Amino acid sequence: MSSARRACRPSVFTVVVIGIVALVLVLGAAAAWQVWGTTGSAHTRASRALTSFPASCDSQATDAVIGVLTIDAIGVHEPIARGTDNKALGSGVGWYTTTGQPGQAGNFALAGYRITHGAPLERLLELNRGDVITVDSCSGSFRYAVEVAPRDLSVHADDSWVLDAVPGHAGQIPTEPVLTITANQDLVPTADRSVLFATLVH
Repeated sequence: MSSARRACRPSVFTVVVIGIVALVLVLGAAAAWQVWGTTGSAHTRASRALTSFPASCDSQATDAVIGVLTIDAIGVHEPIARGTDNKALGSGVGWYTTTGQPGQAGNFALAGYRITHGAPLERLLELNRGDVITVDSCSGSFRYAVEVAPRDLSVHADDSWVLDAVPGHAGQIPTEPVLTITANQDLVPTADRSVLFATLVH
């Protein structure tokens, strides 16, 4: 009788295999949500945010849309949110609030995802020197030309010099408007960031 009960009990190997399969399924579902689930909801939020601009210019809300980023060469037309936290980046691109204003002397810096959360900058690495980027803000419309293509410059996520008023020259007083865009370099999570620099077209 006891031997029959032992025969019905699953072996340690079977339990381990079932556990591994369950873990793989859970991780796969989480990865699928990150890639496809967040993208659908991000597109919905981005569409609403675009509709709310420029009416949001009159709003004092901290989550108001501050502008629209358009890059015709790669099909980008995205709202610019205040900040670079997950909420801001979940509805378009985000503005580093410690950096300058569009069209003004200094560094107007933006961030966005190349995969997940709507992947607004999915094709960023296709940009070339001279490609035009338009920023429509509450204070006007500004055109920038790419000076440093994002595929030519990668930095570590902690390299904050790209956010300096004059990138790479901390403390220097800016005299020209610069646009910086950062995005994850790889399609899997790493600390590498692709960086684009553009200058105002006068």
